[in-house]
Amino acid sequence: MVPGLLQTSDYFRAIAEADGLSNPEIERRVMLRLVRREVLTKRNPVQYDVLIGEAALLQPVAPHDVMVDQLRYLIKIVSESPNITL
Repeated sequence: MVPGLLQTSDYFRAIAEADGLSNPEIERRVMLRLVRREVLTKRNPVQYDVLIGEAALLQPVAPHDVMVDQLRYLIKIVSESPNITL
């Protein structure tokens, strides 16, 4: 899977729904992830070096449009954030 700090909300929702979590619990966890993600975008962000296996990008763990959005997000965040190495 894509590491949590780099997951889109919809990607995480799809995984959480497949795990059988309730909608309120999913939304609570989405909000927590968004807060945690701030370590990558704050004024003095952490350096984040991440390896993602090819299988994580190719295995459909979410609907096609969600997977496409996830891949686009990875490209965007890496290209705009010098502190993130993928």
